[in-house]
Amino acid sequence: MTRRPAPGVQAAAAGVALLLLLLASGAGAQVDLSRYRGRNRLLFLFAPSAEDASYRAEAAAASARAADLREREILVAAVFERGAGTFDGRPLAAGEAAALRRRFRAPAGRFAAVLLGKDGRTTLRLGRPAVEGGLFPAVDAMPMRREEVRRRGR
Repeated sequence: MTRRPAPGVQAAAAGVALLLLLLASGAGAQVDLSRYRGRNRLLFLFAPSAEDASYRAEAAAASARAADLREREILVAAVFERGAGTFDGRPLAAGEAAALRRRFRAPAGRFAAVLLGKDGRTTLRLGRPAVEGGLFPAVDAMPMRREEVRRRGR
């Protein structure tokens, strides 16, 4: 005669199995942003997909202004609803992309640009492309950026 586990034990086992499945699929994955604090500003571009017109315009502008982004120590991340995206030169897992979308409350089905300052706080949030839409003046007005410029003698 085989013994069946008590209902509470069955529920706990099912919960553990679900957690393991979520972890294996990357659904609970987090991107560690703390390593960029004090070093980089992070520009997150949220879009439904890489084919989104606003994302494509922003990616083209970022490419054309790559030197300006480097000068301001801005790393650009692409975070999609479909197709996950990229961050710091590596592909994002679907779970990582979903976690970033939740963390920054990115609207579903729409483009959004979110800039984190070097202090890790959100300093700019736009529903339109940012690179040609006010990103550089906003960064240049930040006290930390003004200090960087002063130190570099520019």
